[in-house]
Amino acid sequence: MIGLSVPPGTVAIPLDADESERQTGAKALLANLPAGHEFAGDRAAETAIADLGGTLRDSGITYAAVLSKPGETPEKCAMLIVAYSELNRSAGSNDGRGAAVDAIRSICAVKHPQAQVDVVPLANGRAVRVLRGQKVAVPPSITSLDDTVEAESRSVQYLVPSPEASSLITIEVTTGSVDLWPYFSEQAAQIAGRIKFGGQALQPRTLNL
Repeated sequence: MIGLSVPPGTVAIPLDADESERQTGAKALLANLPAGHEFAGDRAAETAIADLGGTLRDSGITYAAVLSKPGETPEKCAMLIVAYSELNRSAGSNDGRGAAVDAIRSICAVKHPQAQVDVVPLANGRAVRVLRGQKVAVPPSITSLDDTVEAESRSVQYLVPSPEASSLITIEVTTGSVDLWPYFSEQAAQIAGRIKFGGQALQPRTLNL
């Protein structure tokens, strides 16, 4: 199994294959919200969370959760997603994790030309880090305000190959709470650095390098 360590207070989003199980998980998630929270006991929110879990599962996400900082309001949170992939190495590229990291960095630099892509040392070895920021126009239909507002979000992605470069774990943390970005980006680095590889029971995607 892959070992994944997340900070206290992390709330997992149900990714069960069965829709009724996701609905049950979503209900339990909302039941843990503080009394008086706007989504506490909200049936529409339960359905939205269950649907989100199904969408994430279908897109290859193996774990998803909401991160929060102790003492902050629940609205100031970040989304954590984790994906597991097998690496299909090309002929002559069996020289381990170092070569895989370099290949992944090159692919990410082409795929995300506006992002900051670099190789960073983690506690469990070298990995690729992708930093992105974007601003989006949010219409009144979503905010209930009179005018369109501009919202900013930031994300960091860590791509961590296994020691033998046969598999890849992708950790991504995204938040619209820009004032808490230093905290959430540090949490992402710690989660990525504590990944432990072992026998794998998940159903992976296959990526060609």
